[in-house]
Amino acid sequence: VEGKVVSLSALFLLIAALFIIISFFIEDQAKFIVSIIGMCLILICCGLFAVFCRDISWFRDDMPEVPKVQDADQRRSKTISNLRDVVRLLPYWGMLVAFWVCYNQQSTNFQLQGCQMNYLVGNTLLSPAFFSMFDALVIILALPLVDNYLYPFITRKRGKPLTVLQKMNIGFVLVACGMITAGVIENFRLKSEDAALANGYPAGASDATGVQACCVNTELSENCAWQASGSNCRSSSFCGNTTVTSTTTGEELFSWESCKYNSECAAGGLFLPLKNLVIWYQILPYAFVGMGEIFTAASSYELFYSEVDAEFRSVSQGLNLWSTSFGAFAAGGVSSVFASWIPSNLNSSNAHLDYVFYIIACVVIFISFIWYNVQQTYVYRIDRAEEYSISSKEEVSSKEGTNSFNPADSTLSMTSATELALEKV
Repeated sequence: VEGKVVSLSALFLLIAALFIIISFFIEDQAKFIVSIIGMCLILICCGLFAVFCRDISWFRDDMPEVPKVQDADQRRSKTISNLRDVVRLLPYWGMLVAFWVCYNQQSTNFQLQGCQMNYLVGNTLLSPAFFSMFDALVIILALPLVDNYLYPFITRKRGKPLTVLQKMNIGFVLVACGMITAGVIENFRLKSEDAALANGYPAGASDATGVQACCVNTELSENCAWQASGSNCRSSSFCGNTTVTSTTTGEELFSWESCKYNSECAAGGLFLPLKNLVIWYQILPYAFVGMGEIFTAASSYELFYSEVDAEFRSVSQGLNLWSTSFGAFAAGGVSSVFASWIPSNLNSSNAHLDYVFYIIACVVIFISFIWYNVQQTYVYRIDRAEEYSISSKEEVSSKEGTNSFNPADSTLSMTSATELALEKV
């Protein structure tokens, strides 16, 4: 029965992904219902993996008979052991989906938030996407410190090193901190003054935000494309050389200069005013996610590599990468479910992007507690020598070759983790 449940869960994960893809092409109530179904299926299936694959005593040695050839029994036993190794990893695969949901916030909701923060440095515009660089930068700078100083320090204090699963759980806590930080930043962003008002432009032009009405040409359905020279903004189809009186200094200000406080992310013909909270605060959530990747993402490669036989490592790593894909699907599902809280203008009264971040953080913290309990009963492959019909643990290591990992005392793989960081750059 347990095997059938696990097999059906894998099938329904594919169905869940299909539901979420469909939700991207529909609107209103139907979008909400379809995305809810997809998200619930992902949660249920991943939960079933955690329940039924934690103890795989149900995985019996009852495979069909192998043709009577030399070493057939040995190959059969080896195949069963390899399948058991993969099934043992499914609970962690399911929980990794939540980690990748947090990771994908960098390319979705972090960007939306940054679009309405003050990303100006003088008259220079910094793209919100620019700040995703800090995720990779944190990985490159912190990875050697974690590997060479933090892990040895923890080993000395505890008397034993962190296991791979313990490292990965630390990463869950860190990305949860990143989501909480992003939520707090959103609270402060909403409370901050509109950037144009803070710089002396009078209210009343565009919903009292200080961005002058001429910055948007509704007849042409386009916005002023701000440049340092403001030449486009001063064109006859936009503000020209009209002026307004500053509310702070009393000086005359060119109306076209207020156009830089209308977000570059705004669709043609729409106002999307910036808040005065500077975008540099977003470095904090990006940094937390980057630190989480050092502990969880890099260690996941080690887990899915070291806990299976050499012949199954490509399959295992494919499974690991599959969790990344489902994390992206689930992140899209989150955006669809909470679409009413994530309108195009995050300054509107019905916008609650902070709630979305807090909900994601709560889910990840809950999964972190589950991970902590499940990983305590996990038996690492080097301690399961009897399953391979091998007389000693040393033979397991020698069988694996020089690339074998010992999860009980291994440190982070500098090669795989550095490659992960460099891919981001």
